Amino acid sequence: MEYSFAPMEGVTGYLFRNAHHQVFPEVDAYYLPFAAPNVNHSFSPKEFRDIDPEHNKGMHAVPQLMTVNPDYFIKAARELSAMGYREVNLNAGCPSQTVVTKGKGAGMLRNAAKLEEFLDRIFQATPIAVSVKSRLGIFEEGEYEKIGELYNKYPISLLILHPRVQKDFYKAPARRYAFARAYETSRHPMYYNGDLWGVSDCREVEAQFPNLQGLMLGRGLLRNPGLITELKTGKPATKEQIRQFHELYYRAIYDCAYGDKQLLCKMKELWGELIRSFPDSDKHAKQIRKCTRVSEYETVVSSVFRDLEFRPEQ
Repeated sequence: MEYSFAPMEGVTGYLFRNAHHQVFPEVDAYYLPFAAPNVNHSFSPKEFRDIDPEHNKGMHAVPQLMTVNPDYFIKAARELSAMGYREVNLNAGCPSQTVVTKGKGAGMLRNAAKLEEFLDRIFQATPIAVSVKSRLGIFEEGEYEKIGELYNKYPISLLILHPRVQKDFYKAPARRYAFARAYETSRHPMYYNGDLWGVSDCREVEAQFPNLQGLMLGRGLLRNPGLITELKTGKPATKEQIRQFHELYYRAIYDCAYGDKQLLCKMKELWGELIRSFPDSDKHAKQIRKCTRVSEYETVVSSVFRDLEFRPEQ
């Protein structure tokens, strides 16, 4: 069974990935937050920094593209191939309303004819393997019957299915029973993605779908950065490992001179899930959210690691 880290915009950039991989090297693949090629460029300077192979050494990194223009996708994929990448991931799952309104992300699932035209073009000309990260549809899970039939027409290297529809966002429970139907009819290797919060969740999915290629974990890995390590080795992460990961990530952002406001914003995003693995942490969580100065933040986080236990399964 393979275990990959889901792409999360604004969170799992290369500074995060390098800090995480240094402490928890068991991740099989990191899927990079999407790049959005357009008429002016394949990658913005910010996107290129994240994709740059020099910033992804020692790990299996997979770039993700989000566009409805097949020419932009093909051009960007060719540039990725020249950088040495051998797989590119198509984002057909982002549920953001801003994205969907433009027909991107999960918005691609709204019109099967346009999606088919897009897939026809990219599979004729893309020089590297194409994987797809998808949802079930826009409004109803039944939409996936037509979408799945369409996917089966193409040599998709890996189908990563998140069993929610776009309108669910991340609030409604993942529809594992709907994934089961897709799993039975798919001709592609598949990853399951959605509501994998702990070891027990992962083992349940593995038992239900024994022929899965792997699992893609997202928010569960923010809550417990050592979850994949525990799945592979049986050894739960220690509080000291979490402290080490936090310190590496914090110092990497600090050294990039992002400024206090942006540094605190990024660290608050991290703690939004991570603090849930520290029982009886309501007071500390509130203090982290209210921090406006780096000195305040450092004091609060020191007290988290000094006074609280790390028990993610709780």
